[in-house]
Amino acid sequence: MWNIRVGMQVVCVSTRWFTHKRGEKLPHEGNIYTIRDYRNAREWEAYLLVRRGAPEPYVGLFLEEIINPVIEYTMGAEEACFLASGFRPCRTTDISDLQALLITQPSLIASIREDE
Repeated sequence: MWNIRVGMQVVCVSTRWFTHKRGEKLPHEGNIYTIRDYRNAREWEAYLLVRRGAPEPYVGLFLEEIINPVIEYTMGAEEACFLASGFRPCRTTDISDLQALLITQPSLIASIREDE
């Protein structure tokens, strides 16, 4: 599992969300989101997630782009969060990474010049 940090950008890789049936806004596959907070699942939540076949780890993410209302659940009131297993960290690519590829691949430079 990757290290989760507040402020980290993640891409949604899931189309299936557990326990969200009350009109909450949900993440969409392929969209990029920013983590605003996270929490570990409580014991009873983990039990329910295991029974429903949810993948581990049972860490819930709260996203900057999706703020749902606090809803009364069986064990208390809270905002819906989304399992971290439904996301992957976004990778950033710096232009210097691409330039380094060109330096190590002279044949690639030649083929680019031929296409011009």
